[in-house]
Amino acid sequence: MNEKLRMAGFTALRKKWSNAMQLPEILHNLHPVQDRLSLLFVCIMSHGRAGMIVGSNSTKMPITDILTVLESNIPLHIPMVSR
Repeated sequence: MNEKLRMAGFTALRKKWSNAMQLPEILHNLHPVQDRLSLLFVCIMSHGRAGMIVGSNSTKMPITDILTVLESNIPLHIPMVSR
């Protein structure tokens, strides 16, 4: 996916994580690029169940917590759409 986004002309960042508790910090660190954003596409690949994502070390985080971090870190002109 990362390669295809770059081929389409997007700046693509790829971050590897294993501990679900790392995700808020990773998403918060998008701050340096947020003023240049016209589109933000976030894909989190993980196992999980019942509204939770699970890291490879069995750490868990509610998906709503991730969405809250994203909402507080993206510019207001970028609409938030989640599924």
